[in-house]
Amino acid sequence: MILILLASGFILALLVHFSINTTIIPDLKQQKNILIDKLKKMLQASVTSEEKSITALCDSWAGWDAMIDYTANQSAGFEKEFLSDSSFLSHMLNLILVLDPGEKILYNKNYRNDVKFITFDRLKIEKAVDKIKKIVKKTQHPFKGIINSEYGPLMIVANPVNVGETSKGLLMLGRFIDKKRIKKISFHFTGTIQLVSFKEKQLFAFYLKQLQGKNPHYWEDKEKMTLLYLVKDIYDRPSIILKTESGNKIFRLIKKHTLLYIIFTVLSIAFLGILVYVLIEKYMSKRIIRISSDMKKIQGLRDVSMRISQDSKGDEISSLILNLNNMLDSIEKEKQNRETIEQMLITREKLVSIGRLSASIAHEIHNPILAISNCIDALKETCKTHPGASDLDKQAIAISETEIARIRNIISNLLDFHRLDNKEFSEVNLDEVVLQSLEVLKWSKKLDSIKIIIKKQRSFFIFGSHGKLKQVFINFILNAAEANAGNKGELRLEILLSDDKKFCEIHFIDNGPGILPGIKNKLFEPFVSTKQDKGVGLGLYISYKIIKNHHGEIVYDDSYKEGAYFIIKLPVIERQK
Repeated sequence: MILILLASGFILALLVHFSINTTIIPDLKQQKNILIDKLKKMLQASVTSEEKSITALCDSWAGWDAMIDYTANQSAGFEKEFLSDSSFLSHMLNLILVLDPGEKILYNKNYRNDVKFITFDRLKIEKAVDKIKKIVKKTQHPFKGIINSEYGPLMIVANPVNVGETSKGLLMLGRFIDKKRIKKISFHFTGTIQLVSFKEKQLFAFYLKQLQGKNPHYWEDKEKMTLLYLVKDIYDRPSIILKTESGNKIFRLIKKHTLLYIIFTVLSIAFLGILVYVLIEKYMSKRIIRISSDMKKIQGLRDVSMRISQDSKGDEISSLILNLNNMLDSIEKEKQNRETIEQMLITREKLVSIGRLSASIAHEIHNPILAISNCIDALKETCKTHPGASDLDKQAIAISETEIARIRNIISNLLDFHRLDNKEFSEVNLDEVVLQSLEVLKWSKKLDSIKIIIKKQRSFFIFGSHGKLKQVFINFILNAAEANAGNKGELRLEILLSDDKKFCEIHFIDNGPGILPGIKNKLFEPFVSTKQDKGVGLGLYISYKIIKNHHGEIVYDDSYKEGAYFIIKLPVIERQK
């Protein structure tokens, strides 16, 4: 296996070496980014160059002694000599504005070759000029930016003039940025720069749409790559779009060589894969097939005594075979241990079942005998004070007979407890079951310590065993009474329809001490008592089994903190007509 890997690595190294020496592998995206960055700097430089030129002029004039004197004391001679139409300034500048320290305008000249002298109101830049004046006055720093004027984009530079230590005037110079100006200042750049101002509405709108919110933005076709760059004015409004183009022949060449490299690399990898597959098929597949055949013989772990035959190669596959055989040894031992444990559990379950059966008999007989005893005592007392048989005597005798019949039924079903005979099932009115359960228990003094409040929406009918359900209700009512022994407790018994309208819910809510935290998770297990040492621990277990046999469930609400809260859910049926 090691020799195969070494041979494969050597062949791959030769292929990579050959591909590198016979193909061009440039990063096409990186190359494009470099060119785009170069073009972007060229476009920015065309505007920056003009900005630097007028900024240098404005800075020089602001510190010019003659200008400082003029700002302090207006002089017509200075205006005639340096700011007249015949001077060189009119050929370089389109706007000159000079203010004294009190912001009084000393000189204001707006000039354009095609319309000669123009005023602020025709330029429509009064608000912009006022904004610039306030900025310079507040910061005492030079200002530079572009204003969208009536006659196109206007480069503005403003500088404070130091008249005295605390007194400052203002000098503002402006120059239109148009195609002629761009042509003059960009002659030394490679390539051509086209300027489109906001005044050229249709073309400007078209290029603005092409930008798509990106700055700069480029696209390419078969012959060239086009780049657009947007310049905004001081109000952040689109003012100038600069456009340049560059040939993309080099990128088409890069794409061609990159495609050739990818094709060659794919073919190289395919060849190497075929070679490795042939080597693996020849030296490894037969051994793997033999291992698979041996594993099929022990499929399903029916006979874990079998082992995979070893080989003498001493490689990774040999190690795999050894590990599989060790695993089979462990499985065989675990299987033997499991069989032994299963036999022990069966024996233990039998013993536990016998114990549960005996305890169930003792527990289930207790409540009916108690009811009978109470009825007989009441009957005796009645007979002493009222000679002759009365209705009360007859009622007590009837209840005694009913409970004796229930004892017989419990004992007969005890031997087959986990399977409820469906022959006992019939249509049952839950109201009757609840009332009969309370009727049985009214003879017990245990209910003297608890107040029972019944709330129901309507009568509900279910399909089940009347006697078994009465057994469950009696158990829950007695549990609530015993939990409140010695105290004036309260049991709320609510019979409601579930939200999905498929179940009848019987809520048992008492205000006793509640359920101890240690047994909440095992409430419905056998021999777990909520009465600590006083109970056998089968009441809830038996009730749980009965309700399960009725396709219902018992839920304990752990969130209720003022006592115990149990909910019995039983499938509801419509009353048969």
